[in-house]
Amino acid sequence: MSGQPPIARPAFEPTAAVYAPLARPVSMPPLAAPIPQPHPMLLLGEGRLACLADLGLFLLPFAVLALVGFGLNRWAESAGLAETRPADASPEPTEITIVFVATLGIGLAALVVVWLILLLRRQPLAAVGLSVREFGWNLLLGPGVCVAALILFAMLNILIAASSPGLAERLRANNDKLVEMIPRLPIVVIGLSMICVGLYEEVVIRGFLMPRLRRMTGSWTLAVIASSGLFAAAHIGAQETIMVIPLFFMGITFAIVTAWRKSVIPAIIGHGLFNFVQVVALFYLVIPNQGGGAPSPWGPGS
Repeated sequence: MSGQPPIARPAFEPTAAVYAPLARPVSMPPLAAPIPQPHPMLLLGEGRLACLADLGLFLLPFAVLALVGFGLNRWAESAGLAETRPADASPEPTEITIVFVATLGIGLAALVVVWLILLLRRQPLAAVGLSVREFGWNLLLGPGVCVAALILFAMLNILIAASSPGLAERLRANNDKLVEMIPRLPIVVIGLSMICVGLYEEVVIRGFLMPRLRRMTGSWTLAVIASSGLFAAAHIGAQETIMVIPLFFMGITFAIVTAWRKSVIPAIIGHGLFNFVQVVALFYLVIPNQGGGAPSPWGPGS
């Protein structure tokens, strides 16, 4: 014996294994909330010079076409090939249809140019406001935008007509111009064409030009005002100059909705419906009062 005291043993020894419960894994919350991606219409990845270059790329082909058309017209006049029409004579129906179709063609060409610039910049269609995000709500908002534009347009026309007899005569002359611009096609075809006009005007003015103006100026307010001014100025010649005022404020309406929703869908629907209502009013109110009789909804001869 070594003289060491005996080792004390516990009075109770478990007969079965004892299992300690394992702790559940703890999921740590993220250190920061995910950063929301900026909307493509803000063009935060594009510099001011790039936006200016986009505007130049868009205007270049149309400037070339305008110069070519002007040169051909001058050549035809000098060669005696161009027919001159008296100033008070109305254009022929065939001429109206050709001009109308050519205008639609120019609008579709503008859409193609915008699409090519988006491909060059590797930007999605959402960069010009063509997005499926909240598409249903934007679609339902379109008729409301149309009603607001119609009320504003009517109020401004009433104020202009009441301010001066001469301006009231200019408004009547503008109706005559619009009647001459609309070919005698089935009103269903005209209505679809008006939707197309709303499509290319809104995509180009509010979807393409306005965001780039905002990026260049740093202000949505300046972009809304400038794009609306361009929209109104684009109608000079086709309509009476006095119409710049209501067209400018109508453009403000479409621009505010586009900047708010970051989508051109409400403006496209509202603009297209506005054009259609205007055409129906001309066909069934203005033309009958001029003694022409209301055209059939399905076209001449039906």
